Amino acid sequence: MEDKVSLEFMQGKRHLIIHAFRGPTAALRSPITGQMTGKVNESLQAKVEVTLFESEKQIWTSTGTSAGLEVAGDTTILESDSWRK
Repeated sequence: MEDKVSLEFMQGKRHLIIHAFRGPTAALRSPITGQMTGKVNESLQAKVEVTLFESEKQIWTSTGTSAGLEVAGDTTILESDSWRK
């Protein structure tokens, strides 16, 4: 996993940008076909930066420094047209 995850959402004139930065991680067990045989890295010390724009003007921004972050599986589905519906 990369150390940074970025998400962007747009609706009308609003644009939300989220950047999450992984902190120290721990390996946790995760299910694979019903058995707890997989492993996933999770951070409970991630940093998250959130910015909201309206009509290209920044109207809100904030940073959190004690966020949980886990990224697992095929994340390319988030880029597909089927997910956007």
